[in-house]
Amino acid sequence: MVNFNTVYKIEWKKLMKRRELIAFVTMIGIPLLYSLGAYFESSIIVFNSDEKEYAGSFVINMIIFGKMLFIYFLIAALFATKSLGGEIENRSILLYTQRIPNRAKIYRAKLVSMYSAIISVIIFYSIISLILYYVFVVHREDIATKQFIRADEFLNLLYVGLGIAFLYLLVISFSMMLSTFLKSNTATIIFCLIFIVFTFMANFPVFKYISFDYYLSELIDMNFTSNFELTKFFLTYVVLILVMIITSNRIGIYLFTRRDL
Repeated sequence: MVNFNTVYKIEWKKLMKRRELIAFVTMIGIPLLYSLGAYFESSIIVFNSDEKEYAGSFVINMIIFGKMLFIYFLIAALFATKSLGGEIENRSILLYTQRIPNRAKIYRAKLVSMYSAIISVIIFYSIISLILYYVFVVHREDIATKQFIRADEFLNLLYVGLGIAFLYLLVISFSMMLSTFLKSNTATIIFCLIFIVFTFMANFPVFKYISFDYYLSELIDMNFTSNFELTKFFLTYVVLILVMIITSNRIGIYLFTRRDL
C-alpha cells in the first residue's frame, strides 16, 4: 500500500509544473513595483498615512494589496479545480486510482500539497517584500523608517497576515470540493460568484458575521481598544474559516470517494 508521504511527494512534483502556481508567484510584482515607485518618487505611488511606514507594516500592506486584487484568489481557485477536476475530465485520474485505491488518501494528498504550495508562496512573497523594503523604500525618509516592527501593532499585523493566509486555504478547499462534481471551469465560475456574494455580505448588518471580508476588514482597520478584544475577534474569524474549510474538505472527500470515474 502506498503511504501518504509518497502520494504527497508525487502531488508536490506535479504542482511545481503547474502554470497556475507560476501565475500566483507573479504576485511579487506588487511589492516590486511599489518599492521602485517609492524609491524613484513616482507620482503613481500615493502615501496617505499620517505615520511613516516600517518594515513589518510594509510586508503586511503588500499582502493586503494582494488580497485586494481578486485575480490571485481566482488563480488559487483554478489551481485547486484543475488539480482534481482537470484530471477527472481528462481521465488521467484513473492511472492514479488504479495504483492507489484509497481515494480519500489521494484527495488529502492533493489538498495538503496545494496548502503547502500556497503557504510557501506567501512566505516567499513576504520575504521578498521585506528585502525590497530595505533595499528601496527605506531610502524615502519622508515616508519610511528603518524600524522593523512596532510592539503595539505586532499582534494586529500578525493576525491580518494569518487571516489572509487562512482565506487562501479556504479558497483551495472550497474550489477543490466543487471540482468533485462540476467541470473545472464551471467550478471556478461558481467559486467566483459565491466569493463575491460573501464579500458583499460584509455590508449587511445581520449577514456580515458569516462574511470573511467583514472580519478581515475590521482587522485591517485596526479598530480595537485592547489585545484581548483583538484576539477574541481574530479567533472568531478563525473558527468561521475552519468550519468552512473542514466542511468543504469532508464534502469533497465524500463526493470524490463515491464518484463514478
